Amino acid sequence: MDDINNELDKYFEQNELDFFSNLTGKSYKYTSDLNPIDGSSKAKDDLYFDFFQVLLSTVIIADKISTVITQASKDFTGLDSVENLNKESEKYKKYLANYTKIKEEINDMILLIFDFSKREKYFWKDCPTEVYINSFKNIKTYFLESNSFSNELDFIKNEIEYFLSDNDLDTNLSHLNEQSNDYLALVNYRKFLSRETSQLFQLEKMKKIQFLRNELKKLGHLDETYAVGDNLKIKLIQLEEFKEEDLQLSGLPKLNVQQRFELFKRLGFEDIISKLDTDKQMSKYKILALIMGINPDNAKQLHNRTYKEISDKDINTLNEYLVSQSVMLKSK
Repeated sequence: MDDINNELDKYFEQNELDFFSNLTGKSYKYTSDLNPIDGSSKAKDDLYFDFFQVLLSTVIIADKISTVITQASKDFTGLDSVENLNKESEKYKKYLANYTKIKEEINDMILLIFDFSKREKYFWKDCPTEVYINSFKNIKTYFLESNSFSNELDFIKNEIEYFLSDNDLDTNLSHLNEQSNDYLALVNYRKFLSRETSQLFQLEKMKKIQFLRNELKKLGHLDETYAVGDNLKIKLIQLEEFKEEDLQLSGLPKLNVQQRFELFKRLGFEDIISKLDTDKQMSKYKILALIMGINPDNAKQLHNRTYKEISDKDINTLNEYLVSQSVMLKSK
């Protein structure tokens, strides 16, 4: 890398050159070259940061030299002699050779990080599928705790759409929670990957999606992919064998949400929900939602009396039905 830096010094600002010279990362080519680490999280994080420094500096140089090559190709236009054309052509070839070498170094480093991740079960943006599966439970737990109105189906849908995205700098907050030190999450190295390396990561991505689809099937759903502009989204489709039969309500009145909640209160169930042994208020809303057959947000509004109030007409309809059934339940 030093010889390339020297050749291209004139194309870099001094602060960029200082950044390159101050890097402390070591250059490794194979996992067998790595010194054994003690297995602690800190040791793994330190080594990953070392990789990050080397890769980032190389990506910066690759971006810069790519710009130089683009400019060199434009310089061929308007040259006034064959001698100058030959001179510029040789310069262009030199830049191109250096660019090819730098891309090879990026691919070597990415494959090294991949091998390290597999060996140490270390989670990062493009980790092997088995490492992702190992972290799956933690990622799901964080997503559900951070999105109180979401469920497991929402989580899996979000994960599949994330892996379907072609945006190399898409971030997944649940993943960043699993590995807060994923420095490479915002480094666009994929544009420098060779065809073979790209195929490796594409295969791993498809394996992760297949794992998620298997999890989706356990929950009684399949997915259907569709396009929204340049983005791929999925629609969840419930399997027939998991669909619940409609309850036969013959002879029973069709009560709306407010009427059912009024009946719920008169039966004393609201007091029971309020006394549930949990320090999470949202858990109470979810239990209420489960019993009422509504979403947690509506359950919360019912509990807090911010949902649309029951009308006098609906109260009378409920009271009339209770009288017809010889049931005496007073309003609370």
